[in-house]
Amino acid sequence: MIDFKKYFDYCNDGNLVWRVSRPGGKAFAGQIVGNRRRDGYVTVGLLGKKWLLHRIVYAMHHGRMPDVIDHVDGDPSNNRIENLRPADNSKNQWNRKLDSRSKLGVKNVYFHTRDKTYGVRMKVNGRIKTIGYYKDLELAELVATLAREKFFGEFARHA
Repeated sequence: MIDFKKYFDYCNDGNLVWRVSRPGGKAFAGQIVGNRRRDGYVTVGLLGKKWLLHRIVYAMHHGRMPDVIDHVDGDPSNNRIENLRPADNSKNQWNRKLDSRSKLGVKNVYFHTRDKTYGVRMKVNGRIKTIGYYKDLELAELVATLAREKFFGEFARHA
């Protein structure tokens, strides 16, 4: 693995700064590293490759780079080490924000048109799990929240 500490210094706000100036005058020692993409992630070019900044920050602190690194607060630009944790693809998805296409504005709840009820379902261990159907949206939301806490633990995101 690359010794990122040779190139960068970590700042407590989650940013990295260049440790030394880069040839060609493109970056200078002490300058904040990276470019923010439209999706909020910060990238930096190093040794001919684009790197996601949160992966570098994690590797600098833990000496390894897991396949998936989750942002605890869901903000991809918040790269403070306290906000980063190793995950797998499932756990990373559990911590997703509410889909902007949600018609109800409630995670894991949908309206079952035929029965005129609110269904609660989520993916658990790679399978869609139906929790139940409820006449009341608030009750369905409460059940979904409790189910996320039960199945997803610290990775449960409710909004």
